[in-house]
Amino acid sequence: MRPVSEMKFLVFVLFFVSYSLQDLPKEAANTADFLLFMDKLFDSLNGSTRKPQKGKTLRCAVTSSSPHVPFWKEAIRVLVCWNLSANQV
Repeated sequence: MRPVSEMKFLVFVLFFVSYSLQDLPKEAANTADFLLFMDKLFDSLNGSTRKPQKGKTLRCAVTSSSPHVPFWKEAIRVLVCWNLSANQV
């Protein structure tokens, strides 16, 4: 793992642990959920190896037995619910 990837993973772990322990306020928990979703989404589209890296089950090639398609089906349901506007701050 590259140093930048390790730092991102560490930040994710810290968010996850804090969220799991319910130390985060609800607004921060929502942010943690969003970051985890986006991390998984980018991993699912950015795989460059045959086998997933430790802790990154979606960061690999798509195969008939990989978890990509079920994740994408769920991700589509999430994404279509988003209402993004450039006018909102």
